[in-house]
Amino acid sequence: MTTHNHPSTSSDYLQSLGQRIAKVASLVGGKRRLAEHAGISESHLYRCIRGTSATTIEPLLSIAKTANISLDWLLTGEGDMRLSGTSTSEPHLITVPPLLLKGDATKEALVLSDWWLSQNHLPDTGLKYCISDSICMSPTITLGSVLFIDTQDQQLTEGAIYAFRHQGSLMIRRLQWTGTDSIWLLADNPAFQATLMDTLHLQKSEVLGRLVSSFQHL
Repeated sequence: MTTHNHPSTSSDYLQSLGQRIAKVASLVGGKRRLAEHAGISESHLYRCIRGTSATTIEPLLSIAKTANISLDWLLTGEGDMRLSGTSTSEPHLITVPPLLLKGDATKEALVLSDWWLSQNHLPDTGLKYCISDSICMSPTITLGSVLFIDTQDQQLTEGAIYAFRHQGSLMIRRLQWTGTDSIWLLADNPAFQATLMDTLHLQKSEVLGRLVSSFQHL
């Protein structure tokens, strides 16, 4: 059984430890997400990555568990980064472009690891993102949330949330069948009115994709 002592506080060690923590952060979708899942403060994580702050073993245990990596590797840089039975390959980075309509201002693409997408059950193809700029879907979706849209999934399903093009603007709504040739596009916030759309027209030109996940922070 390996015994883990208190991490060294030498400057060189803290710098190398910070580099390994930064590498782990890239695996899980960024520093903010690593701090959130490991249950440590962002400020403390940033200091550790910069090598300006020593830390106890507990946060390092949480970081290793969050990313499913070897604590020995995190502490020493020796041995395999991945635990036995998991992939040892470097993460493959996936570019997720923004969901833009004609006339929208250009936005930067997100670059996420395939490991992070897999952990969050997101597809690695056909995925686009947008930022919620409305409270119409509150409390399900909060203002400013990052929304991931599967543009390859345009098969309309009762109760699912979709991105629609409506009168030239992006609309995020929940779908409800009427039992006829029309569909209600519902806002989860009761302060917003529902929109009735023709089924055939909607399927041909208005459906941009299905909402597969949303995050308040990345």
